[in-house]
Amino acid sequence: MHKLSLPEKLRAVILDMDGVLVDTEPLHIESFCLLMDEMGIDYELEYVHGFIGYSIADNMRRINKDFFPRSELDIDKCVEKRDQLYLDLIRSRSLQPIAGIVELIAHCGKTNIQLALASSSDRVQVDMIFDNLKQSGFDLRPHFKVVVSGSDVERRKPHPDIYRLAVERLGCSANEALAVEDSPVGVQSALEAGLYCAAISSPYIAKEELGNAHAIFDSLKNFSENFGRRG
Repeated sequence: MHKLSLPEKLRAVILDMDGVLVDTEPLHIESFCLLMDEMGIDYELEYVHGFIGYSIADNMRRINKDFFPRSELDIDKCVEKRDQLYLDLIRSRSLQPIAGIVELIAHCGKTNIQLALASSSDRVQVDMIFDNLKQSGFDLRPHFKVVVSGSDVERRKPHPDIYRLAVERLGCSANEALAVEDSPVGVQSALEAGLYCAAISSPYIAKEELGNAHAIFDSLKNFSENFGRRG
């Protein structure tokens, strides 16, 4: 765990969804594996891990380039199929917040720090995950003043649009907000939008790839204790 240097006036914490709010990365990976199996692609699991943080369309274009260089895949249909597989997996599982999230949300509520969600996932996926968590006993949606999804912007992460829209809707400046991410793509998006960024390490991405973040943590447990430190 690295010490986190925070803005002098911290007004908002903006969370990524997949891998930060809830551990849906295994479901994303599984859905891509199911799709690539159907397509008859011979791949290594590490290859699929490289999809984390990128939009589904970007990943399908990568598959097209790497495995079907002489063909033009129907990206929209591939995305639709992958998304359906993913939604089916969400419906079949009982999701839980990542360890430390409930405590972080409670801390923000007690200290009047605004909460937002900034995800590249489509709105239907974001809503379904919130609904799934509620059914599991974790009604987190009311705690978020702002929820921005990939459906709300023209360009998804690694572009900064999602974070720029989040701080605009929160009514704060980028340098008054802290983003919490788990992928290089997400870190890049937050930094290019001018936010402070803390990265949470995961089994899928080497810590070195998160090196541009202001701090890297092994988990969100006791994460809010760092809010007493100011940069």
